[in-house]
Amino acid sequence: MVEAANWKNVNNWHWIEKDCTVWAHDLLKTKLLAASGPLRVLSIPFMEGEVSVNVRKGRIRQVFDISFELEFSSEPGEQKGRVRIADLMSDTAKTELEMFLVEGARNERLMNELRDLIWEAVVAMKTEIEAAQGRPLLVQQQQQQASQQADQQEIRVRPEEPAKEKMHEHKASDLHSEAIINAPAELVFQALTDPSLIAGWSRNTLKLSGPLEPGSSFTLFSGSIQCKLLSVKEKSLSMNWRLSSWPLTQVDSTVEINLVPQSSATRIVLKQVNVPAADLDNLSENWNRYYWEPIRVFLGCPSDINV
Repeated sequence: MVEAANWKNVNNWHWIEKDCTVWAHDLLKTKLLAASGPLRVLSIPFMEGEVSVNVRKGRIRQVFDISFELEFSSEPGEQKGRVRIADLMSDTAKTELEMFLVEGARNERLMNELRDLIWEAVVAMKTEIEAAQGRPLLVQQQQQQASQQADQQEIRVRPEEPAKEKMHEHKASDLHSEAIINAPAELVFQALTDPSLIAGWSRNTLKLSGPLEPGSSFTLFSGSIQCKLLSVKEKSLSMNWRLSSWPLTQVDSTVEINLVPQSSATRIVLKQVNVPAADLDNLSENWNRYYWEPIRVFLGCPSDINV
């Protein structure tokens, strides 16, 4: 973990950063070499440049500047060559991708196809960086901030003995969230209740002992979310739900999810009660970021989100 630690960013309060250079290089190489078709990447002689992900003001940002060379072949004719990609940065557009032919005869059609192949691998890399590196970093920052807020609250009430009772008083609010996912309600319901599907859209972060049924307890996202399933009915479920960063004196919130079929789509109606007022805005956004959007991507269908 590379942290920008100074007096302006004590305990990563404002931003948090992680170096993922080796991981990202391996991922991009895998994506490039896995491309199939008449145009193939044969090898990647070298790759250099740093890759990092950071979270600032609740937003995930990627920063990278990568250069590499790759050897390719194209059928028919087995035309071979080598190109160099220079200064591929996180904000580089496809049309700005700098490609230099190092070996082989220049063929504009082939260069355009190679550009498409490389760009597809880059987009896949950026998507996985956000999901596998950025999202856990965001959760980590939110946990640190919640913990620091709880510590500060404890310090404020400590001088007056009668004020200790205030630690048991937490202002709570209710949250209402809706989302449209363009998939049948039965499929969306399976994505919310089938452990294998949950593990898929949550990136294998589900921890569950035994079958998922009323009374089952499980965690998501490396333990940052703790749940206990209360009921499962046709197109609806309810559960106790809490963040691991909440103080022990904070009661669990209760989540009710109802699925409303709409032609070929499904409207998800969520109600969450007993939400700490300080977390209301973050949770409203994060139901979309960590539940509805990953489910949409996992099921391979577009969705319109209204939170």
